[in-house]
Amino acid sequence: MAERVVAALGDGLWQGALLALGVSLFLRVFRFNATTRYVVWSGTLLAIMALPIIAGRYTPPVETPDLSAPSSFAESVLVALVPPSSAATAIAPPPIESFELELPAGWSSYVLKVWIFVSLILLLRLARASVSLRRLKQSASAADAESIERLRKLEEAGGAGRTVSLLVSPRVGAPMALGWRTPAILLPVALTKQLTRAELDQVLLHELAHLRRWDDWTKLAQRLAEAIFFFHPAIYWIARNLNLEREVACDDWVVVHTGRTKPYALCLTRLVETARGYRHPALASGALKSGKQLSWRIEMLLNKDRDASPRVQKNIVWVTAIILGAGLAASAWISPLVAASKASGGSEARPSSIPAFEEPSIGQEEHAREQQAREQERARLAQLAAMDREAAERDAQLALAAAQREAEVANHVREIEMLERQQIYVRQDLATRIEAQRPEPFVVAAPRVHTLRALEPVIAEEELLPLMAEIAKNDKDPAVRKAALGQLATAGGEAGAEALIALYDAQDPDIKKFVVRSLARNATRPAVEKLKAIATSEPTAELRLDAVRYLGALARSPRGKLALMPIPALAPVPMLAPPAPVNPPKPDKK
Repeated sequence: MAERVVAALGDGLWQGALLALGVSLFLRVFRFNATTRYVVWSGTLLAIMALPIIAGRYTPPVETPDLSAPSSFAESVLVALVPPSSAATAIAPPPIESFELELPAGWSSYVLKVWIFVSLILLLRLARASVSLRRLKQSASAADAESIERLRKLEEAGGAGRTVSLLVSPRVGAPMALGWRTPAILLPVALTKQLTRAELDQVLLHELAHLRRWDDWTKLAQRLAEAIFFFHPAIYWIARNLNLEREVACDDWVVVHTGRTKPYALCLTRLVETARGYRHPALASGALKSGKQLSWRIEMLLNKDRDASPRVQKNIVWVTAIILGAGLAASAWISPLVAASKASGGSEARPSSIPAFEEPSIGQEEHAREQQAREQERARLAQLAAMDREAAERDAQLALAAAQREAEVANHVREIEMLERQQIYVRQDLATRIEAQRPEPFVVAAPRVHTLRALEPVIAEEELLPLMAEIAKNDKDPAVRKAALGQLATAGGEAGAEALIALYDAQDPDIKKFVVRSLARNATRPAVEKLKAIATSEPTAELRLDAVRYLGALARSPRGKLALMPIPALAPVPMLAPPAPVNPPKPDKK
């Protein structure tokens, strides 16, 4: 029994949430008046309360089959004639795979006890609230004759209905409607003196609308549903919508009978000011509940585009009833998602003459092996998919990094070409200016020119560049290292290349990247040779890639082609043997 109840409550939970969501979408698409929306939400609440009953009627608990106990005469004969393994195969049906949430065995009774305990506490609180509401009604006194006469006129204007008494009490801070067997409207004592006659009529009309609509009984049913289904979020959501639509429907009743919207909105704001801090009873209906609800009600009152009729649209109610009935009928055919396990206890009470089947059957073993093979194949496929996804992400990251490196190399090559063009332009411009400013020679006599001795630098470049390389490698101050690297970046010629080659021995990878870039900008033969060595023997793949790209860029530039051009080896000149002495002819003695 406990397993069936818990499974039914669990299935009703998700089915009720889907039903409430569908009704909410339906009411958002089609704009109806507040009275019709209230009836639709009330029917939805009843349908959600009926879902566990339907689910419990058609959802049996999950029981573990006991093959040792035949339940019929045919099974007894089969046990006597067929071997145990074959009998187990014949009796036990093959397992059916389905998606369901199965509670562990033994949990159902605890869940059921907790549900009953909490529900009883909430129901006792409702009983206590009803008793306090009855005492509040008994302690109140009748209102003055003029106010009662005005209430009777309002009742006659609204049509035949329940007979309502008007009471006043100093224990309440806001007007409210108290219903059930002897309905009454309860007002604060000071409120009759603070409001004008028109405002008092509006308040009485609102409370009278609650009682004419039987909101006291519907609210009691709503509170009972909240107490029993305290765990259901859809119930609380529907209850909140019911509270709002109930008050908006009564506001529409007041506006239809008085025809004054803005004065009634001002009357509601005055009621809020007078009843500030008062806590409304749980089972009583009234014009004031909360500030947030009141702001929404005033906004609905001032909205002229909505339907403010207090009458129920019967065709919409019938359509909603058909939809809810179809949903309840469909829920009986939906496979349950929640199941409670029930341990079979019949093996202890079986007679000893019937053999017990303890070994698994051949069909069950084959099914278990097939199930295990499917699980292993599914895990293997998931692992392969994860590996493929990781490989694709890794390849994409490498491709992106390569594209970024190529863009950086292209930018550096472009910077080198721009610097070379600027240097050529500056040299040509300087030569043109010098040629234009050269003085013309005198014809008469040449002036005496004092030759100036060339200024020699204080420190030679061959000494400066190794010193800058040493500072860039070993100095502790980042600013000093950065200044030394700036000096090396502007150094040209083979001396600068030698200094950069010596700086490449540093352990900092950023300095090595700087050296590779500066060697490409230097473009002398030693720099090119060092780039070749880096491209072929450098352990770091990133530096090798930069060296290869810079070499390719230098090979496309005229200056790089000249640096990359090999120097032809000169063949040794053979030494000529000295000429052999020629014997002079001896003179003839004759």
